[in-house]
Amino acid sequence: TDTKHWKLEQDEVDAKGAFRKCHRQLRALDLSDEERRAFAEGIAKVACERETKPNDFLQFKEWLEKRGPYKYVVDGANVGMFGQNFQGSRFQFRQIERVVQEIKRREPEGSKPPLVVLHVRRVRNQEADKKPNKAFLQRCRANGGLYATPGGSNDDWYWLYAAVMAHDGGYLVSNDEMRDHVFQLLGPEYFSRWKDRHQLRFQFTSEGLELKFPPPYSRCIQQLEDGSWHFPIEGSEYWLCACPQDAPEEARANSSQRLESAT
Repeated sequence: TDTKHWKLEQDEVDAKGAFRKCHRQLRALDLSDEERRAFAEGIAKVACERETKPNDFLQFKEWLEKRGPYKYVVDGANVGMFGQNFQGSRFQFRQIERVVQEIKRREPEGSKPPLVVLHVRRVRNQEADKKPNKAFLQRCRANGGLYATPGGSNDDWYWLYAAVMAHDGGYLVSNDEMRDHVFQLLGPEYFSRWKDRHQLRFQFTSEGLELKFPPPYSRCIQQLEDGSWHFPIEGSEYWLCACPQDAPEEARANSSQRLESAT
C-alpha cells in the first residue's frame, strides 16, 4: 500500500498562474457549454419573473438572437458613473465612449462593436441631449452597439444575459461586484465561476484608461491532476498548497509492518 505524506506551505503564483515554490500550474475553470446554457436559461427565467413587463426581456432575447453574440458587453451605468461620487458629479458618457474606443482599438478592423447596455432614462435626458453625447449614442445605435432597456426594467439582467451568451470569449466590462440580492437568485455554482473568467474591470487614471482582463487562471480552490490541493487565502495574494509527498522509507516500512500485524 502506498503511503502519502502531505507537504503544506504558503505559496504565490506568477502572472500566468504558476506557483513559485511547488511549480504546479493553476487552471482556468470556465463553464461547459451545457452549464452555460443552463446559466443563461436561469437568468432569463429570473428576469421574466421579476420584470414589470416580462415581454420586455423576451423582446431583448429575440433582438440578441438576431444581432449577437457580442464579444464585449458594456455595463453602461457602471462605466458612466465611475468616480462620480462627489457633489455636482454627473453621468459621464465620455467614459463609456473611451471604453468603446479602447476595445475597438484592440480588436481587428471590421469586428463587431461592443454592446453598450443603458436604461432608457439614461439616453433620454438633458445630459444625453448634449451634442457630443448625442453624437456618441447615435453612432452606437447606427452600428448596432446600443440597447436601451425599457422603463420599469432592471438593466442588470440584460447586460448579464448578453455577456453570458457571448460564450467562451466574451467579456462583461463592469466593476460591479454583483453582490446585490438579485444576483443571489442565480445558481452560485455557475455565477461565481463565470464571473471569475469573464468580468473585465476598468480604471480611469491620470495616465488614461486601463482595462483589467481576468488572469489566465481561476482563483478558487483547485485539485490538480497529481492530487495536490490549492486554496486561495482570502484577503491575500498567497495560496495554501497541500502537495502529496512520497513517505520516507522508514515510514513506509512501519506502515507495512502495521498492516501485516493487523492481518
